[in-house]
Amino acid sequence: MTLLMIHAGDADPRAEVTRTGGLPSAPAGFEWPRCAQCGGALQFLGQVLLADVPGRGGDDRLVLLFQCDNDPGACENWEARSGSTAAPVVARGGLSPAGPPADGVTVLGAVSGVRFEVSDVEDYGEAREEYGERTGEPLRVVLGQLGGSTYWLQADQTPGCPDCRKPMTSVAHLEEGFDGANFGGGGIGYAFLCDGCPASARFFWQV
Repeated sequence: MTLLMIHAGDADPRAEVTRTGGLPSAPAGFEWPRCAQCGGALQFLGQVLLADVPGRGGDDRLVLLFQCDNDPGACENWEARSGSTAAPVVARGGLSPAGPPADGVTVLGAVSGVRFEVSDVEDYGEAREEYGERTGEPLRVVLGQLGGSTYWLQADQTPGCPDCRKPMTSVAHLEEGFDGANFGGGGIGYAFLCDGCPASARFFWQV
């Protein structure tokens, strides 16, 4: 089974749901992450409600996804440990939209709502193609996948948890989508979470 994320039109940029773009749903005192390589504020790409991910029902947390886009190609956001991406994990309840810093490229150009489509095709790439053929919709309406097997564009780069060193579990794949995310031009972004260390998550991309 593959759970596809499908573009569902414009969305509330403040909603505590799975979406791309807008502002991150964050707790009081949240510090907007900065790039460890250039020092600039990271760009908020979107967030994933873990309860939407297959096998994680009842997990009322959000993974917030950021990457550096201040000087595209200069900071290594294709590398999970580069410090030019971030994936804070926050519990829902008492959250509010975090205001971005004045410097840096911090938000996307649009906010996309997400609906979910279950496919019996196991391979994400094939499931995406099958959806387009079956519905007649352009492939760009497929925003990615939640959970499931990782669809690598290059070699397997499953990250190890920085705390316990165990392999992390796939949370989501993201396409570049409607809103201007930059994954090297046609790449896929990958979000991973450690099952044993609740605050440990990673984000990076391949092309």
